Amino acid sequence: MFQLINDKGNVITHLDDWTRPKKKGQWKCGRSAMEFARFWTDPQLSGIVPPDYEKLLYPVFPGIEFHEGRPEWSTSLPPKGSPGPRMHDLLLLGKWPSGSLTVCVEAKADENFGETISQYEKRAVRELKSKEDSQMKTRLEDLLECVWGVRQPTGSLSRLRYQLLHALVGTAIQALIDVGKAGNAPSGTGVLLVHVFETCLTKKRKLEKNQQDLERFGYALPNVTIPATGIVPGCLYGPAAVTVPVDFAPLGCPTLVNVYLGKLATILN
Repeated sequence: MFQLINDKGNVITHLDDWTRPKKKGQWKCGRSAMEFARFWTDPQLSGIVPPDYEKLLYPVFPGIEFHEGRPEWSTSLPPKGSPGPRMHDLLLLGKWPSGSLTVCVEAKADENFGETISQYEKRAVRELKSKEDSQMKTRLEDLLECVWGVRQPTGSLSRLRYQLLHALVGTAIQALIDVGKAGNAPSGTGVLLVHVFETCLTKKRKLEKNQQDLERFGYALPNVTIPATGIVPGCLYGPAAVTVPVDFAPLGCPTLVNVYLGKLATILN
């Protein structure tokens, strides 16, 4: 039976049980954090995964069975021991005949994907000048190497959104961690899923900008084919082969993890 578990280890049965985001300003009606929690705590979904998720995942992962979901789940990112983990709005753990499946969800209303990789790099350089032990720049270099095998954001990579980069690598690392949790699962696969909520507060132009940023990121991923018509809600794309660095790989050597990219959209009255 599928269960949602909060940060206190208790089963989530209604909205008040949901693990709240650390920033209190995010918990508002019509915004992603609260609407995402409402969606998952609908009484009709007790003990099951929402039908929209089944329709998205089951064609690619036939026989998938989810057993646990954890909102506001953190995954450490490289370099090892550095501050600031990747915070997934929801972590879903499942198994299918070919291995374990980890789905990391990023919920959005029309909140943007944050700064570009170029903007993050400039901020990292400034911080390094005033703080010699800053690991911001090293983190960016490590994340770039995980996905593209480079350590400098040249060309079109500079325009991609940094949040999507660390979400993708965080998903790969978490998927590798979850292989051990899945017992005899032979391998692990990840899905980075962006779940968008259109509400009375969302702005069309902001939604369109986020779609453009998501598609630009998808087009840049190695071995991932996005059609000319763009990313369609309810579809998975990929997988991208993401290299999990040695410090995060249980076998003590860099490990490739397949990560799919997908999107869901929920329209609320």
